[in-house]
This record gives sequence, C-alpha cells and structure tokens, in this order.
Amino acid sequence: MQQDDLPEAEDAPANDRIQALSDGVFAFAMTLLVLGILVPNPSEVPSNQLARHVLAQRPSFFVWVLSFLVIGSFWSAHHRLFRELRSHDDRLIVLNLIVLLFVAFMPYPTALIGRYSHSQFAVVLYAGSMFLTSSALSLISFHTLRVPALARSEAARARIKAGLWRGLSLQAICIISVAVSFLSLSAAMLCWALIPFARRVVTARLSVLPRRVRLGGRR
Repeated sequence: MQQDDLPEAEDAPANDRIQALSDGVFAFAMTLLVLGILVPNPSEVPSNQLARHVLAQRPSFFVWVLSFLVIGSFWSAHHRLFRELRSHDDRLIVLNLIVLLFVAFMPYPTALIGRYSHSQFAVVLYAGSMFLTSSALSLISFHTLRVPALARSEAARARIKAGLWRGLSLQAICIISVAVSFLSLSAAMLCWALIPFARRVVTARLSVLPRRVRLGGRR
C-alpha cells in the first residue's frame, strides 16, 4: 500500500473547521477591499466633473484589483497547502490564525494607499503587509515539513516545498518594491504587478524539474 492510500488515524483531527474559518476570512477581506474606493459625494463633485473625479481615483482602482488578486493568490496557496495535509496540531492552528490576522488587515493598507498613493509610508506599509502574509503562509509550510505526520505523503511534502518557492518569489518582489520606493513610488507599485508573472515563472521552472525531484524521490 502506498503512503498516499494510508487511512487517517482515528484520533487525528480533521482540517474542515480550519478551512471553513479560513475561507470565511479570505472572502470577507476580499469583499471589504472595494469599500476603500470612495464613492463621490454629489454635494462635492458635480455631475459634469464626475468622470474626471473617477479617473483621478486610478490608484485606488489599481490597488483594489491588485489586492483582490493578491488575496486570491494567498487563498489559492492556502487551499493547495491544506490539500496536502491529513491533520493539524496546536502550533499549526496558531500559525493559521496569524495568516488570517494579516489577511484581515489587508483592506486597511489597500484603502490607505488608495488615498495616499504619493506617500512612501503607505507604499511600504502595503508591501510589508503582503510580505508578512506570505511569510506567515511560509511558516505553516515550514512547520508541516518539520512534522512529517501532518502531510499526506512524501509527494505531498515535495509539493509543499514547491509552494515555498512560489511564496519566496512574492516576498522577494515585496522587498524589491520597498527598495525601489526610495527612488520612485510609481515604480515601486508597478513592481507589485509582476507578482503573478513571477509566480508563474517559478511554477514553470518547478514543472521542468526531474520527476524524482518534484515527487521527493518517488518514481
């Protein structure tokens, strides 16, 4: 019998409740993002200036779309990670709560940078929020690799390692964007648009690795 087919231990707690709570927090955070885009007040913005005012909100729309995609990528990474786990322990619960803490915070820097797009503090805070969220997910991966009983198989552990590399690509871009912010805030924000491409590049590179490397030595 292969390790993938091993039944779960009767006393091993399932991950259903953790995933249900996590899905709810991710969904709520993604919904809150749009509230950071202020609807014009008719008493302050006449109808003949509405189009110009909305166009002036371009940074808010850009960060809203970006944040939606970023949180969506965090949810996807979280989903892929827990798909490889058969159970959890108390430390994993704490680490997952830290991830959800940072995810729930994301709407705030999103709204802040939408209103203060010319502020380096807002740019750094946004990049830092993404970095901390991704790093917290990486900590879960590191923990599951240290406790082999949590993963479903050796192949699952290999896929968790691959997910770590995808997370590192996002973290690297966040660090680069902070450094670039000292030269140009616009360029720093454009760095974030590279996140999906960087993750795809890493995924593509991992997919061409020898099968025995990707599957932890299994043939």
